[in-house]
Amino acid sequence: MEYKSARKILSENLDQLMKENNVTQIELSEAIGVSQSTISNWLKEVKYPRTVSYTHLRAHETRGNL
Repeated sequence: MEYKSARKILSENLDQLMKENNVTQIELSEAIGVSQSTISNWLKEVKYPRTVSYTHLRAHETRGNL
């Protein structure tokens, strides 16, 4: 069984959701109140979201905005 880090899982899931919903990094960043470079860093597995950002991200996913 392959081990995946939390950053890797987040990156893969976020990338998939963005593609499925045709959402750009800029659109997502504006929707959840973070910079586009922050979204880029999440996708590149450089950084992991803080609790507040993650909460906003989950809220948008739950409402179908992502």
